[in-house]
Amino acid sequence: MLSNKDFCSKDCSLNLKKLGFNERTFGYYTRQGEELIRISSQFRGSYAEDCSFSHNSLPDDCLGYGNIDAPTHYDAQRWLREAFNIDVEVSNMPSLKRYCFMVADENSILIDSEACDMLYRTYETALNEGILWATKELLEKKYKTEKQEEDDKEGI
Repeated sequence: MLSNKDFCSKDCSLNLKKLGFNERTFGYYTRQGEELIRISSQFRGSYAEDCSFSHNSLPDDCLGYGNIDAPTHYDAQRWLREAFNIDVEVSNMPSLKRYCFMVADENSILIDSEACDMLYRTYETALNEGILWATKELLEKKYKTEKQEEDDKEGI
C-alpha cells in the first residue's frame, strides 16, 4: 500500500509537469496547497476511472485546472528513464546511516550526491532529491535551448 512518502514532492511534481509528464497518477497537488491529495486505489469501476486521469492535461476552463499530478517515485524514475534516458539511483551508506543519490545519462554520471556531501536520512528523501536535481538540470537545458533558438530567430 502506498504512503505519502512514496510520492514525489510538489516541487518535483511541478518540474515533471513542465518537462511534459502527463500520465495517470493516484495523487495530485492543488495549485494553492502543499498537501498531497491521494486518490484511493481501493475504488473500482467508474469512480477509479474518473479519478485516475492526468491533471497535467486538463484544459484551462476545466474544474481542477492547475492541479499538478503527483507521481510515485517509481513512476517518475521510469518516466525520466524512458523520456530522457536519465537514471536516478539511491545507495545506502550503512556506516553513516545515510543515503545518497546518483544521476546518470547514457554517457556519464551527472552527479553523485555523496561526492557533494549531500546525504539524506531516508531512502525516499534521497530518491526525491535525485529526481528533483535531474528535473532541474533538464529544465535548465530546455530553457537554454529555447533561448538559443529565440536568439537565432532574431539574429542575435
